[in-house]
Amino acid sequence: MDAIWVKILQELREFGFSIDKIRAAKESLSFLSDKCGVPMPFLEFYTAFALGGKMPVVILFFPDGVAVPQILQFKVTKVLSRSQFKSTKNIAGIFSKS
Repeated sequence: MDAIWVKILQELREFGFSIDKIRAAKESLSFLSDKCGVPMPFLEFYTAFALGGKMPVVILFFPDGVAVPQILQFKVTKVLSRSQFKSTKNIAGIFSKS
């Protein structure tokens, strides 16, 4: 987990996050989750799923430093795999606000 956190830290610094915002992100990712009955920090929980091959995971970092893991890519992949979304025009429509 330390190697993953170091990579996240490097990426956030390159993106321009301050040390205080990175500290807030670490606190967000260290929050214990009882999701699926397994009490562990968010970062560890979602890393286990990503490494286990069950779902791709993204982490959203907000301007105030709050970090939230999401399975958004998985949901988008499922939608994009449907036959009605094969053209670029239709795919662009998925991401526009209605």
